[in-house]
This record gives sequence, structure tokens and C-alpha cells, in this order.
Amino acid sequence: MKATHYDFQRENPRRANIGGGATAQAVFDLLSLDSSIIAMIDASEQGKPALTPCVQQIENFLEKRADPDFDVSQDKVRQTIGGMVKTILRPFGYRKISQRSHLPKGTGRYFVTAARYTLSAPEEATMRVVRTIEEI
Repeated sequence: MKATHYDFQRENPRRANIGGGATAQAVFDLLSLDSSIIAMIDASEQGKPALTPCVQQIENFLEKRADPDFDVSQDKVRQTIGGMVKTILRPFGYRKISQRSHLPKGTGRYFVTAARYTLSAPEEATMRVVRTIEEI
């Protein structure tokens, strides 16, 4: 089963007050979309920070939302989003290998670094990405 926002709050009690609101839930939901998870796993497999393909979407969403309690310009909010990625990738067997890796230039306006992940616990995975080619 995919990780839930509740899983994130349970695993990160220090961030629960930051990541517990409606805007944080919406960001978690964006990061939990199948397309976002697949993109984060692909970025990880390429040695890039997992958040790389989602940065612009998250920043644009948060700028439009303008929630003073979840302001992307604040370090603690960006760190909370990083914690969300960690929780979301855990069921796929991905674990953090680097805390602060630079994002490619021009990736985001607020995010400069993000964690890199690798498939280091496949035996603990409860989810997997399955890609198939089918004739139509």
C-alpha cells in the first residue's frame, strides 16, 4: 500500500505541526500521484535528487495557494516536503543516500538541494512500479 499523509505525520512527529494542515496534505497528495512517484524513482535511478522532477509543480502550487503556515520560502517547509518524499518512497524500498545534493540549475526558485535515494532495501519493499507495453 502507498504511504499516506498519516504515515508521514506518524514517522515525523516533529514536523506534524508544520505538515499537518490542508496545504501540506495537498502537497503530499501531489507527490503521491503515480506519475510523481514514477518520476521520483526515475530521477533516483539516474543519480539525481528524487524531488527534481516535482520541484516546479510543487513551487507553482504553493505560490498560488499562498498559505502563511506552509510557505515554500521557509527552510522548515522545504525540509518537511523532503520528509514527505522519504515517506512516499519507503514502500518502494528506496532509502536516502545523500542528505543535500544540488538540484540541476534552473530546477526551482526555492529548492536548491534535495536528498538522493537508491533502491537499498528491496526486500522491505511492499510496492513496485510495473511498466508494460501492450498492443492496442
